[in-house]
Order: sequence, then structure tokens, then C-alpha cells
Amino acid sequence: RLQAQDTRLGVKKGLIRGVLAAGVVLGGGGAAVHSSVVRARQSEHLKIRDIQVRGAKALSEEEIKSASGVKVGDPLLGVSPEDVTARILKHPALAEAGVRRVLPETLVISVVERVPVALAPSTEGLLGVDAQGAAFPAGHDILRLALPVVRNLPLKDLRADPEAWQDSWAVLRAAEKKSLDVSELLWERDEVSLVTLDGDRVRIRPGDAGVLGRARWVLDQERAAGRRGLEIDARGEDMVVVRDGHPAGAGAKTSTGRNTGPVAAQGGGA
Repeated sequence: RLQAQDTRLGVKKGLIRGVLAAGVVLGGGGAAVHSSVVRARQSEHLKIRDIQVRGAKALSEEEIKSASGVKVGDPLLGVSPEDVTARILKHPALAEAGVRRVLPETLVISVVERVPVALAPSTEGLLGVDAQGAAFPAGHDILRLALPVVRNLPLKDLRADPEAWQDSWAVLRAAEKKSLDVSELLWERDEVSLVTLDGDRVRIRPGDAGVLGRARWVLDQERAAGRRGLEIDARGEDMVVVRDGHPAGAGAKTSTGRNTGPVAAQGGGA
């Protein structure tokens, strides 16, 4: 019985020595792996030789590369894709970005630019505004898009005031659906005004973009009669008032308005 116990003790001691020995080997292997990673990161064979930019349209590739903070010659494995992405997204004209390393020497940067749906004057110049209300510096190419200009749009840290932008964007979308060619939108707390490319002005209440259908119907009737430069006041509950010679500028005169009465039943509904 004592001999059997000694045998079991011997087996246990042998197992313990084996585990300890394996630990030493694995620990040494781990250190070796870590050392290999460090050497790989510093290796001349894994330096960045090519930085590719995909998705750039309005922005230049050089501008995006500059925003990344990475340059040719940097260690490829020493670049953190997450950190580079965060730096790139600080550019106000970019909505999305992604970065990946491609062995042995390439860094690929993919971006999605913000798409402007309107322009907004600011102390920093003319800004583009996307559908989410994010504002960003507008390049010269953006002026070719003939986007509507939204005036009086409150901006803070390149973000439009949510209430003001929600009203403005809803009106611009409704105007597009009704084929109203808008050149300017003037936002105020108690009124939203549209100026068309033909020089007509449409006035509605904030949050009431649905009345643009009635306003467009009245405008069509007036244009068919040969009248231009009108003010279409659709702020009433169930009527649209038309004035000749709308006050497009300071001191402009208006004539006596014509009350069109309820027009929704005449095909002018939203």
C-alpha cells in the first residue's frame, strides 16, 4: 500500500514538473512572439509605400491623406486603423470613413463625403448643409449645383439648429415634390418664406409644409393669367392670399391682396 502511495506521489510530482516546464517554454514563446511583432513593426519591409484613397469626390486625395496624419514611410503595423479613422472624421465634409492595412506596404482609406442639399451663409463664408443638418465649408464646385440658399439658419459648431433645420428641410423636400424651383428659403420662428427662381415668394407657417400643394396650385393659376413676381401667402387656415409685386427687397411695395378662398377642393391639396 505504501509503495502504491509513493508511486502516485511520483506521478503527481512528475505532472507538476511537466506543467512548470511547459509554462517556461510557453512563456519564452510568448516573449519571442512579442519580440517578433516589435521587430516586424520596425522592419523596413513593412513600411507604408502606398496610401490609397477611395470614395473622394469633392475633396482631393491629398486633403484626405493630410487629415489621416499618416505618411509614406511610416511603419504599416504601427498604424492604428481606429485612430486614423477618428482623425479623418474630424474633417467636417466627411460623413463616414474606414481604414485598413494591406500587407506588405499599403494603407487603404475609404470615405463617404457629405452630400449638400442646401447652402447656408455664415461668418465663415458659404457652407454646404447635408440632410442631417451638418454644415461644412463649401468648395467652388458646390456652387455649380444650384442649391437653394437657406438664410437665418442658426448654426453652432457646424451643426444647424435642429428645429430650424427640420422645418427648412421639410419645406425644401415638399417644394421639390411640388416642382417648386426654390432659390432661397428664409427661416424665422413664426414663418418660412420661399423665393422661386421666377421671383415669386411663398409664405407658410413653420411645420406646415403640406400647404405648398395649395400654394403651387394658386401660383399656376396666376402664372396662366400672365402674372409674375407674386407673393403667395399660405399662412391662413383654409385660404391663400395673393399679392402682386411681393416685397423681395427692402422698401418694396405691395398691392391689395386677392383672397383666393379655399382651394384645396380645386386640386390644390397637398
